[in-house]
Amino acid sequence: MHDDAMDTLAAMLKPSDFYGEAHKILYSALLDRHERGLKCDCLTISHELGDELREFGGIAWLSGLIDGLPRITNLSDWATLVLGHSWRRKLIAMGSALAEKAADSSEEVQELIESASQQLSRISADTGSSVVKLSDILPASVRQIESFVQNRGRVGISTTWDDVDRAMGGGWCGGRMYFLAARSGRGKSSLAMQWAATAAKQGKHVLVFATEMIPEDVGERLLCHQGATDKWAIFRDASEWSRVSLAIGEIQDWPIWIDRRETPTIGQIAATCRQFHLKHGLDMVIIDHVQRLTVDSREGRWLGVGLAVQGLKSLSMRLGIPVLVTSQLSSAEDESKRPHCGMLAQSRQMIEAESDVIGFLHPTSKDWRDELETNLEFFFEKSRHGRCASFELAWNKPTHTMRMIGRTGR
Repeated sequence: MHDDAMDTLAAMLKPSDFYGEAHKILYSALLDRHERGLKCDCLTISHELGDELREFGGIAWLSGLIDGLPRITNLSDWATLVLGHSWRRKLIAMGSALAEKAADSSEEVQELIESASQQLSRISADTGSSVVKLSDILPASVRQIESFVQNRGRVGISTTWDDVDRAMGGGWCGGRMYFLAARSGRGKSSLAMQWAATAAKQGKHVLVFATEMIPEDVGERLLCHQGATDKWAIFRDASEWSRVSLAIGEIQDWPIWIDRRETPTIGQIAATCRQFHLKHGLDMVIIDHVQRLTVDSREGRWLGVGLAVQGLKSLSMRLGIPVLVTSQLSSAEDESKRPHCGMLAQSRQMIEAESDVIGFLHPTSKDWRDELETNLEFFFEKSRHGRCASFELAWNKPTHTMRMIGRTGR
């Protein structure tokens, strides 16, 4: 077979795309010789297959196949026809397996939906070329740069802090995953919920997986944040209720949804996000925090968390939305020490590899636990589309609010 013909086939077909076992084995042998730079003709292939070929009818069977081979001018059309039959068989097999699982009442419905969605995505990905020509995507790339310039460095959902948006590469951008890490009680949940409120004020639809809080507690935090008050202030002065009443009117129409599951699986998260994306339009997902997820621990908790992180990154790319994930830090380190990526609890390598931005929060005062308002250093150790930078925030604990004081470095 001509080298150009094999190049065309190798780019379009896999051995599994053929129905007959003999055809799969033959095509595998052709691919193997082609990848080794060897000629693919009837004699060399018959020698390569040896006894396997005799099981299928020997050299006579192989010679007979040549009569049905397409000419090189219509080879792509022939390969497309083979692919079409392959996709139909996969859809039939998937449908049969899904029907069998759906009849089993012990199977989680959302897990079934997510499994079916993933299989359909894989089949869909196979139906088109994974390679695009540079000239085809250049217009979209130019539009991205134009949007970046016109919006003063912001292409996604704004944090409302211009310098932070620029350091992140344009704010919260679709298809990217962001990690916010801190030791316990250092404000990562407060900042994550503030960013949920910020996005909602911009009309963005936000889905929150607050695994450490019931939805009512999330609502309480958002009310206190928006009303700039807290429960103890209301306890001391009933007139503070007016702030809460005003906040209720302001936030009741915010497009924020809260998932109430305590320890969701990555499959449940992905299925829920897909449903909301179709039903409401989804602009941002927040998972607080990754260590609370239920993962497949057969290979160890660390690998399980790593696979969950990989799944969240794939989710952000597939739906074209930003995903913010909060994370605990290892408790084995000195608490006064400035955190870094090496302190990420569980699956550090996978978190570093998959995340587009990794940020940390660290109190700058030794007495931060006793202070109602304390200063935090907020800094990026990784920013794939922007730059590493450091900022100082003032954290008002009772109202769960953070305000920017200024940039401190880089």
